[in-house]
Order: sequence, then C-alpha cells, then structure tokens
Amino acid sequence: MNNLVIMKDQQAVTSSLQVAETFDKNHRDVLRAIDDLEKDVRNFAQMFCEGI
Repeated sequence: MNNLVIMKDQQAVTSSLQVAETFDKNHRDVLRAIDDLEKDVRNFAQMFCEGI
C-alpha cells in the first residue's frame, strides 16, 4: 500500500487503477463508484481530475 498516493505539484494524488489494485477491486467497480460520487458531491471537479 506504500504506492497508493504520490505527490504531484505539491498535492497528494492517486489513480483509480491504483485504488483498484491496492484494495483488490475490479477497476470498473472503482470507476462506477467515482461516477456515483459525481452525482452527489458538489465540489467533485475539485476532488478529481483525469490523467494524473
């Protein structure tokens, strides 16, 4: 789990693929959970970005 989060431009970041691998989940399920969050979280765009 040491590589779950990396520093990029002085911010802690991770990828959906890294989350899936670290927690032994299917990547498509992690992506679905992120999509579900987008519907409920007001500042979603500030929390997530594509292509880290």
